Amino acid sequence: MFGTVGVAGFLADTATVYALRHSIGLYGAGTVAYWVAATVTWILNRLWTFRGKGRGPAHRQWARFLLVNLAGFMLNRGTYAVLVTFVPACAAEPVWAVAAGTMPECS
Repeated sequence: MFGTVGVAGFLADTATVYALRHSIGLYGAGTVAYWVAATVTWILNRLWTFRGKGRGPAHRQWARFLLVNLAGFMLNRGTYAVLVTFVPACAAEPVWAVAAGTMPECS
C-alpha cells in the first residue's frame, strides 16, 4: 500500500511539474509540485494505508506531516534544482530530475 501511494505521489509530482513549467518555470513548478505530491500522499495514506489510525484534526495531521518532511523536501528539491540547472536533459525532460529527487527519500 505504502509503495502504491509513493507511486501516486511521484505521478502527481511529475504531472504538476509538466503542467506548470511553462507558466511559472521549472523552479516554481518543482516547488508547487512537491507540495501537491506531499498532500496527495498524505491524503492517500490517511484514507487507505493508515485508515482509522489518525489522531486529532486532519489539518493538524497534515501540518505535522509536512513539518516532518522538511528534510525530505530539502533533499528532494535540492536534487531536482541542481539537475534542472546543470543537466540540459533534465531541464528538457524534468521527469528525470523528479525521479532523481525521490532517491534521497527512498534510502
